Parts: sequence; structure tokens; C-alpha cells
Amino acid sequence: MNKFGILTLAASYAPRIFKVRRATWISIGIGFLVLTGLILWATLALAGWLWGQAGKQLETAPGLAQGVMKQLDQAIPGARETLEIFVPHLKLPPASTDQQPDSKPNAVVAPPAER
Repeated sequence: MNKFGILTLAASYAPRIFKVRRATWISIGIGFLVLTGLILWATLALAGWLWGQAGKQLETAPGLAQGVMKQLDQAIPGARETLEIFVPHLKLPPASTDQQPDSKPNAVVAPPAER
């Protein structure tokens, strides 16, 4: 056998390998269309879910920022004024000193039980 034996063998089988029927090409095309549709659907579903999650997080952001500012104001007393200098568009509510840090303003306190 000569050194081109493998190439000759592959060349003899190549016409049979590349001779694919029309039905096979149609089924491959339909398969790619279905796969593309599923990928598109999954992408849109994921984007919608992330949009919903971002909306929920954005609703809680102001309360979270106020809590952080309260803790920052307790830890560093002049931080609020310094932050307003560096971020002029930021309108922070004035620091309230009438509440204790651990008290809950909307908490219901039950009266003591009589015995």
C-alpha cells in the first residue's frame, strides 16, 4: 500500500458521506430553528425575571440608604455634611436624634399581663 492509501480510501467514501438526502437537510434546518427559538425564549425569560428582581431591589433601596446613613451618622458624626459637599445633588433628610438606634418606631408594645 502506498502512502496515499488513507487519502485514497477517504476519497472513495467521500461521495457517499456528502450525499445527504433533502429530508435530512430539512430536518437539520428545523432542528436549528427550534434550538434558536428555545435559546431566544430562554434569553427573554431570563431578562424578564432579572427585570422583576431589579424592580424589587430598587423599591427597597431608599430605606436601605437611610439605614446606612443613620449608622454612618452614629459612627462618624460629621459624615452627613461631608457627603453633601462631595455629592451636591444628594438631598439627605436631617438626622433625627430623638430615636434610639435599636428602637423600632412602628413596633406595638403590649401592656404587662395581669396576674
